[in-house]
Amino acid sequence: MNYRKHYNLIMERAKNRNINGYKEIHHIIPLCMNGNNDKSNLVELTPEEHFLAHQLLVKIYPKNKKILYAAWMMKNTRKFSNNKSYGWLKREYIETLKERSKQPDFYIPSSLGYKHKQSFKDEQSLRWKKNNPSKTYWTKENRLIRSDKYKGKNNPNYGKQPLLGKKCFHNPVTNQEKYFEIGKEHPGFILGSIRNTHSKKGVGNNDTFN
Repeated sequence: MNYRKHYNLIMERAKNRNINGYKEIHHIIPLCMNGNNDKSNLVELTPEEHFLAHQLLVKIYPKNKKILYAAWMMKNTRKFSNNKSYGWLKREYIETLKERSKQPDFYIPSSLGYKHKQSFKDEQSLRWKKNNPSKTYWTKENRLIRSDKYKGKNNPNYGKQPLLGKKCFHNPVTNQEKYFEIGKEHPGFILGSIRNTHSKKGVGNNDTFN
């Protein structure tokens, strides 16, 4: 299957239409591949099209770990995709983590199904003890001191309304951030904060999608 052709068809169709109802903003050239937030690089997609576009990008650039990670994170926030797509992305993601685990100082949570050797656990424990600025930091006495220090008005979250059922969205054009309820229409905004979206902007190749 020509994945690039299918991707380009979705992008071209999106450029020549208007979506009535809920829509999501997609970067034609991903940010991790030197894409930008210019209007020419943004299209409006339905949630289904958006998820499909990211699956196609994984197929087009199978060695780009950031594109795979973006598709996997998107899968975790959506319920419309089928079990087959979930299984495929999960296997790809786990294999990527296993490759990265060969690098020093890299940790994979056991919740993802990866079991660490005892030697690795011992090494991590010694490294933490060595780098810990104060061996008595988490003593019972210090815990009580910190607890008293951040009680009441000293707590940075004091007086703030809880954001139950809400998540941070941002507008890639105006760089505005707002908290909205999940599952409702928020024109012009996409899920995630600006910091999380751009802080790890990497350098990829200069392929275009023409």
